Amino acid sequence: MILGTLEELPQIIATYRPDVLVVALLGKCAPLTLRVLLGTHAQGVRIEDDRALYEKLTKRVLVHPEYTHGFPLCRRHPWREAAKRLTDMLLSAVSLCVVLPFIAIIAPLIKLDSRGPVFFHQDRVGKDGTTFTLTKFRTMVPDAEKHSGPVWAQEDDPRITRMGHLLRRTGFDELPQLWSIFKGDMSLVGPRPERPYFVAQLTEQLPGYAQRLSVRPGLTGWAQVSYGYGASVEDAQTKLSFDLYYIKHRSFWLDLWIMLCTVPKVLGARVTLRASAPPSTLTLDTLTLDMP
Repeated sequence: MILGTLEELPQIIATYRPDVLVVALLGKCAPLTLRVLLGTHAQGVRIEDDRALYEKLTKRVLVHPEYTHGFPLCRRHPWREAAKRLTDMLLSAVSLCVVLPFIAIIAPLIKLDSRGPVFFHQDRVGKDGTTFTLTKFRTMVPDAEKHSGPVWAQEDDPRITRMGHLLRRTGFDELPQLWSIFKGDMSLVGPRPERPYFVAQLTEQLPGYAQRLSVRPGLTGWAQVSYGYGASVEDAQTKLSFDLYYIKHRSFWLDLWIMLCTVPKVLGARVTLRASAPPSTLTLDTLTLDMP
């Protein structure tokens, strides 16, 4: 329903008395639009940018060419980067010592369950587009992509071994990546590293995808605890919206919360947690205007 034109906004505000006015593309408003909005703000109505409100309510970044292409999501702070790197080194070193007994148990079980090597090595794309070798416990049959080429693994992929299903449900197949974190190829928290083949494909299809490469990839991430498993371009787009939110808002406390949210998954629980509780009340009177 169109209530009126931009010039009629003061009268519409006086009639409907909204709490918040949500404006699309606030940063590209014409001078006339800005003057009217400033007058509206003077009447006690809060002006919200549609992108900021979307992020606040969903904890995601809107993935759209108009919003993400070429837009710098975050500034790099050298001292924060150094602190995060030091934290990664210390925690990964301690974790490696703790999980060594599990590795000693898991390795022979993999060999007993199916033929093939214990570890699986694969090229992944890291920070600033550099390629590194990611190591995991093998969860699939050997040469799983020999005839198909690179494909996304499905949650119930028939190529996954019996031991592989258990390792994936608990996340124990990722334990060898603690060494990649210690070396500096990865971080404890960040967007999950993807294969070069899919990075090239998704960079072409999804605006803002290259922004994921501005930080080190992580063992766990905001997309993993908020959305979970994905095996399609549509899933990749949804996970990208969470990854971009993390990159834009990353902090020590967000990293800590993501690691806490990861614990239920490691314990085998099917739980999805959010960074904060949803707002208890949200009252918005929506105004639809005929904008010039």
